[in-house]
Amino acid sequence: MTWPRSIPLAPRPFPDESVRSWIGRVAARYDLTPPALVAQLADGHSVHVSRLASLDWQEDAALENLLAQATHLDRARIRGLRPIVEDKPVPTHWHRSLLAWCPRCAYEDVARHGETYERAVWRLGCCAACPTHRSVLADVCPACAYGCVEFQAIAGRQRLVCGLCKRPVDLSPDTGQGRGILVDPRSHFELPQCPEWTQLALALQAVLLGLAAGSTSPLWQLDVPASGVADVVRDLAAALLWPGFFGLGPMHDEGAMMAFRDHVFAALAPRIAHEVLGIIASVLTAVAGRPPLRMRAAQVEGLGPSGAAVDLTWFIRRLPADGQQWLKARARGWGPILARAVGDAADIEEQAGAARSRGVSKPGVMVPGYAMRPRSTLTMPAGGSPQGRPRGRRQRFRHRQWCRATCNEDALPRGNPSSWCGGH
Repeated sequence: MTWPRSIPLAPRPFPDESVRSWIGRVAARYDLTPPALVAQLADGHSVHVSRLASLDWQEDAALENLLAQATHLDRARIRGLRPIVEDKPVPTHWHRSLLAWCPRCAYEDVARHGETYERAVWRLGCCAACPTHRSVLADVCPACAYGCVEFQAIAGRQRLVCGLCKRPVDLSPDTGQGRGILVDPRSHFELPQCPEWTQLALALQAVLLGLAAGSTSPLWQLDVPASGVADVVRDLAAALLWPGFFGLGPMHDEGAMMAFRDHVFAALAPRIAHEVLGIIASVLTAVAGRPPLRMRAAQVEGLGPSGAAVDLTWFIRRLPADGQQWLKARARGWGPILARAVGDAADIEEQAGAARSRGVSKPGVMVPGYAMRPRSTLTMPAGGSPQGRPRGRRQRFRHRQWCRATCNEDALPRGNPSSWCGGH
């Protein structure tokens, strides 16, 4: 069947709707998929789904003219649906390949319009939470917790349906487990789910979304130009996630590191991205002189003491030595304030790490990295041995570390672990 160049049923796009969502709603009126609709309008010439998806971030004059003519819509209105103002020949570094959505928005859409539509910002990796409802976006079916959700035509309307259990997921505002692309059933960084954290993450998200839309606002009085804000955030996210979360090994391969850095937010599940944005926002606000976040009381082992401020010092300490040097080199392009702050923090941590590896510290100062009980604390006086007899395993271990740094290792006790070094 040959379709007319103009179709009678063509809903108008919502102001915040993505291009592909609008095409999907038009196709749903005829119980078609978007590629099938475009193929009918193009006299049987098929169009790959990836070409339709690319309309969300880059211009395609042929497709836009075809859709504008068929729906009686000004092409400028189609162009205005893109959340990113700059056209690119490849997907933007922020572009999320899998669908994420706000369950509350979808639920309200069905109640108000009888169908749901995709917000354009949901496809951006830097959008981890709904700006309206301030809740983290979902990315898996809330019913089965495994299926990937997609838009489908049901009774002439576009609905969100799980591809595995085939249930509509827009009938309830339930967010489900939200495990997503990176299957991790709990918070990786164990930051407090507090209003301050949510406010900081949303504030940084708003800055990034504004920059994608063409804003030129600076970043929180840190002397970072608008063109460099995205680089700062991506560099910090890559340094934070590369060694610990992904376990990708050393950061010596600059090409692999930069590729990971460029697409880090596009690959993150929304919940993990929200946590990362909160951490980065806390670090940047601390550099700007404002109060940072603090770790929760029930802290996961290895991430720092309870109540520790999530500032630049906390951030640098989490990185391996090569990660600290990589971030220090990258920070030279962030502007003088951040470059100096990162450089100073990295230098201090490098000196502390060298002291920890030797097991010694400055005279009269405890060796960093070894937590002692206040009543049994040993000090390191200049030119002498630890004062007092070591108590407990940590004390004995610390004494042995001190002995290795000050005397012949052959003199260390081989028998009773509580005995003193033969030279002291």
